[in-house]
Amino acid sequence: MKRLFLSLMVVLAAALFSAATAQEDSLLTQYGLAHVSLEDAVTALNEGNGVLAREELDRTLTALRPVQNEADSDAVVEALSRTIGQAQTAVQNRSQTDLAVQVAVLQGGFWRLVYEAALNAAPESPALARERLNRIAVDMELPEEALSALAAQTNPAAMLTLLEQGITTAIGTKLAQAADTVDDRDAAYEALAEAYGLFIPVQDSPRASGAETGLFSQAFVTVTADPVDTAVLSAQITSLDEEIARFAQAAETGQAAPIAPVTVSEVTPSEALSTEAATPNAAVPATEAAADLGTPTEAGTQAAPAPEAVVPLTLPPAQPDTSALEAEFGRFGVPSARRAALAEDFLAAGFEEVGDVTDQLFAESARLVVAVETGDQIAAQNALRDIDDAYTDYAAPLLANSEFDRSMRNLLNTLQGSPALRLQDAAVLTGHVQMLSDSLNGLASSGLHNLIVATTNVWSGWLRAGLMVLLGLLALVPLYLLRLAFGGGNRNWQLIGGALFCLLLPLMYEGLSFIFTLISSFSGGIATLDTLASFSIFQNTLSQVAWAILSALAIILASAGLYGICVQFGLLGRRTASTRATTMDTAAANTAINTSFDWDEEF
Repeated sequence: MKRLFLSLMVVLAAALFSAATAQEDSLLTQYGLAHVSLEDAVTALNEGNGVLAREELDRTLTALRPVQNEADSDAVVEALSRTIGQAQTAVQNRSQTDLAVQVAVLQGGFWRLVYEAALNAAPESPALARERLNRIAVDMELPEEALSALAAQTNPAAMLTLLEQGITTAIGTKLAQAADTVDDRDAAYEALAEAYGLFIPVQDSPRASGAETGLFSQAFVTVTADPVDTAVLSAQITSLDEEIARFAQAAETGQAAPIAPVTVSEVTPSEALSTEAATPNAAVPATEAAADLGTPTEAGTQAAPAPEAVVPLTLPPAQPDTSALEAEFGRFGVPSARRAALAEDFLAAGFEEVGDVTDQLFAESARLVVAVETGDQIAAQNALRDIDDAYTDYAAPLLANSEFDRSMRNLLNTLQGSPALRLQDAAVLTGHVQMLSDSLNGLASSGLHNLIVATTNVWSGWLRAGLMVLLGLLALVPLYLLRLAFGGGNRNWQLIGGALFCLLLPLMYEGLSFIFTLISSFSGGIATLDTLASFSIFQNTLSQVAWAILSALAIILASAGLYGICVQFGLLGRRTASTRATTMDTAAANTAINTSFDWDEEF
C-alpha cells in the first residue's frame, strides 16, 4: 500500500508538472506566433502584398486572446485590439511607415503582457518567470551584455532590474537614431516608435519619472505634423534622452546595491511591479532590500502601490490622398460626385490605382483555375462570387453601360449558373480579365476572344452537361452493335472493337464525370462526387497522357484488325477466294462464270 501511495504521488507530481509546462508552452507559443506575424505583416506590405499583410494582422489578433488570460491589464489588451485596427488601416492605405510604427507599438504591448505574466508566475514558479523574461529580452534585441547577465541570473526580482538596464540602453540607442534622422520623417518616426515599444513594458517602474510617456506623445505629434519642425523635434528627443538616462542611472544604482536573499513566494504580482522604493534615484541600502520588492519594512511602512498601466499609444493614421485616383476616374467618365466615395472604397480595399483591381481579379482567377482543376466545384463557385463582387464594386463603375461590361456580366452569370465548371471556363474568364485590363488601358479587344466568350455563354451551361451525358451513354451503342453483328469469334473484328472502345472511352468517362457532378450539385455539394471531374482530359495532364496512350492503342488495334480484313478480301497478301468454277453452257452458246468467296470459312 505504501508503495502504491508513493507511485500515485509521483504520477500526480508529473501530471502537475506537465500541466504547468503545457500552460507555459501555450503562452509563449501564442506570443511567438503574434511576434512573428507582426514582423511578417511589415515584410509583406514592403513587398507590395497587402492581402498577406492583413492576414498576418488577423493572426496577431487571434493570438492575442490566449495571451491576455495570463495578464492583469485589460486596458492594455483593449488598446492592443484598437492598435491592430490602426495597423489594418495602415495596410489599407499602403503606408509602410504607418504600419511599421503601429507594429512597433504592438510589439511593446505584447512584451508588456508577457512581462506581467512573468510577474504573475514569479510567486509560484520562479523558473517560469525567468523563462518569460528571458524570452522578451531576446525579442527586444537588447545588448549582448544585458542578455548574458539576464541568462545568468536566477532571481526574478534581480532580473527585473537587469531588464530595466538593458531596456534603457536599447531605448537610448533608438533615440540616438531618431536624433540623427530628424530630417527624414519616416526614419525618425519609426525610431521613436521602436523606442516607445521598448519603454511600454517598464513604463510603470518606480525608477521612471513618469514624464517619459508625455514626452513620447509630444514627439509623435511633432513628427507627424506637416511640415515637421525639426528644431522642436530635436529638443523633444533630447529631453526624452535625458529622462531615459536618469531612468538608466536609477536602474544602475539599484542593481549595484547589495541584494539580500528574497523568498520569491512572498512577493505578490502587484507588489513585484514596484521594484524599488518610491524615490528611484536614491541608492538602496542593503538593510532595506525587502523594500525593493514592495514588501513591508520593519518599520511597518508599505511600498507605494504600482500605478495603473498606461495604455499603449494609438497613433493617428495618415489621411489617405484620393486626388490621384479621382483624376484617374475622370479619364473613365466617372461622375465627379461619385469619384471621392469610389476613391475611398478603392483605398479601403488596398487599391492605389485602377490597375490594382485587375491584379486582384487575376489573383481570384488563379484561385478559380486551381479549384476547377482539382474538381472542387464549391470553391470554384466561391471564387466566382469573389470575382463578381470585385468586378461589380470596382471595375464596373469605370465601364458602366459599355459593351465590355455587358459581356463580362453575361459571362459571370453563365459560369455561376453552370452546373459543372471545367478548366476551359476558368481559362476563358481569365482571358476576359486580360481583356478588361486592355480595355482600361484603351486597347481594343480581340475578335477571336469575343467569339470564344460568345460560344462559352451558349456551351458552358446545361447544354454541355446534358450533351456530354447523352454522348457518353450513346458511345455504348456502336460497341454493342459491333459485337451483336459479328460475335466474339473473329480476331480481326475483336481488334477493331477494342480500337473503337479505346476511342470512345474518354467520351464515356466525360459523360460519367458530368453525371457525378450533376448529382453533387443537386445534393448540396459532395466533394467525392466531383473528384472524377478533376481527371477529365480537358483539365488534367495525367488524363491527357492516358488519352494519348489510348489513342495510340486504338490506332494499333484498328490497323491490325483492318489489315486482317484486307487480307481476307485479297486486297493485301494472299487471296482467300476459292477457285472459280466456270461452267460453259455450250448448248445455249453462253458462258457463265460463277464466283464465290468462302465467307463462312473466313467469318
